[in-house]
Amino acid sequence: MEMVLEESGYTDALRLDKTPTAQTRLENLNPFCKGHHIVKHHGGWTVRDVEGSFGAVEWISPTGRRYIVQPERRVPVFQTQHDGDPPPF
Repeated sequence: MEMVLEESGYTDALRLDKTPTAQTRLENLNPFCKGHHIVKHHGGWTVRDVEGSFGAVEWISPTGRRYIVQPERRVPVFQTQHDGDPPPF
């Protein structure tokens, strides 16, 4: 299964962890186009984050088949500036 973002750039940010104690944060959100959003909620598929993958998700079909989908672009990781380094801008 290939995850496709619509050309218009329209996506829904879905929180995959639906446990009552889960917080909405960047690490817990994944972009889904409208078609994938519908499949997730109404098609019997399960979607979950692949821990430690920096954005990959696992789609599990209604029959139990599993697909790992890598993100097109990874979320940037920001690092703190070291003392004495000039600003990056």
